[in-house]
Amino acid sequence: MRRVRETALCAFVAALVVAPVAAADVAPAPCVGAGLVAIVPPAATEPTTLGPAITAAATTSADAPTFHDAQYLVDLTNAQAGGAGCVRTSAPGGTHAVSHHWGVFGAVSGDSLRADLVPADGDGSGWRLRTTINGLHAVVLQLRIHSQKGEVPIAIATYDGGEGDAYHFIILSPPSNSSADGIMQLFRSFRRLTTAQAAALRPRVIHVVTAGRGDTVETMARRTADVAPRALFLLLNGMAQSETLKPGERVKIVTYAPGPG
Repeated sequence: MRRVRETALCAFVAALVVAPVAAADVAPAPCVGAGLVAIVPPAATEPTTLGPAITAAATTSADAPTFHDAQYLVDLTNAQAGGAGCVRTSAPGGTHAVSHHWGVFGAVSGDSLRADLVPADGDGSGWRLRTTINGLHAVVLQLRIHSQKGEVPIAIATYDGGEGDAYHFIILSPPSNSSADGIMQLFRSFRRLTTAQAAALRPRVIHVVTAGRGDTVETMARRTADVAPRALFLLLNGMAQSETLKPGERVKIVTYAPGPG
């Protein structure tokens, strides 16, 4: 595999520069750009753009039903990059980048890639994601890493929490559709707590306990503080659904921490 110093994979959707106001008889300079994959080879100072890409002063787009690059093993299906051009002559408008199935280097692939950006203030001074989850601007990406032992699914979610806060989750899961659906449900459930909700939270701690005679997964689950106690107990202890406890076995449970005083 060709060594590559840096790869920008994620719709390198970004504002280029805010162009100065153009005279009436001069074509306006591009003020926004969008694309999907950029490769920076060793010793290069500029990225090599692969697949549909645009730089524009007016609303425009580029698309490719299929795209293949033999050198870097980049494959895109139904890929599109677009931009709204310049707003009020010089400020960049929103950008759009999407691809269905995609792959890079023959080692990383996914079934969808999407990133839409819009100016945060409408004047080109900042950017935000167009997609929102429970009021938070967010981007979610599901991909697969191809290894000698098979495919490893990875799901990534990034949320803009506002006021300089950001939240990131990376989840590796078994290669099954049910796992992917469950992860997407988890990502869609993310939200910020209100002040009252945060104040009402009770701290929880993990305890290691010894299973006694007559203890079962169910009895331990009843001692676990969670909305899904049995599932959490099995996860914490690396147990399968059908496994049973043995007397004297050490296991982990979650309980509420003692209150102050």
